[in-house]
Amino acid sequence: MNETIAVFAAVSAILGAAHAVGDHWIQHQADSDAKGLPGWIGRLACVKHVATYTATAVIGLGLAHLYLDLSTEPVPTAIGLGVSAVSHYIADRREPLRRIANALGKQDFYRLKSFGMNGAYLLDQSWHAGYLVWAALIIAGGTDRLALTALLAVTVTAFLGYKVARAEQRSGRLAEQVAPVSPAVATPVRQEVEV
Repeated sequence: MNETIAVFAAVSAILGAAHAVGDHWIQHQADSDAKGLPGWIGRLACVKHVATYTATAVIGLGLAHLYLDLSTEPVPTAIGLGVSAVSHYIADRREPLRRIANALGKQDFYRLKSFGMNGAYLLDQSWHAGYLVWAALIIAGGTDRLALTALLAVTVTAFLGYKVARAEQRSGRLAEQVAPVSPAVATPVRQEVEV
């Protein structure tokens, strides 16, 4: 078997287990409750959670290096863990994931809370699973494949940003068409949106 495939399989299993432990067992309840709040309270809670989450992954990879003689290069490992951490932060702030779900037409599923299902949680977990595979690919691929993987990550991120911007632009135009406001009656309102 190709060594890269074996490393990818091992890293994927380790990151998957570390995700489940870090996201559900290690995360402090206070951080879980606050990480989606607007402003610095939410940001700080999310950073604290992502730090303990990433530390759990580092411990898992460290144990694999120790007991399985798993060999990975430091730079791709750091970048892979960084991709995992940043993508985890984006999803766990909640509002960005909701906006992405809306842009991709998943707003009804995102709001689903029936039949024993929670759409927001399922989309959150599937987001994490997808980015954990990317992180494992980066780590297993080593420095030889780093540029290609980075290009793919930038492309997907740009595509999601484009979809969100287009959806929000269309919904803004739709709102104007549905409820036009006379300029003579309208009063300027300044809204600040925390992202």
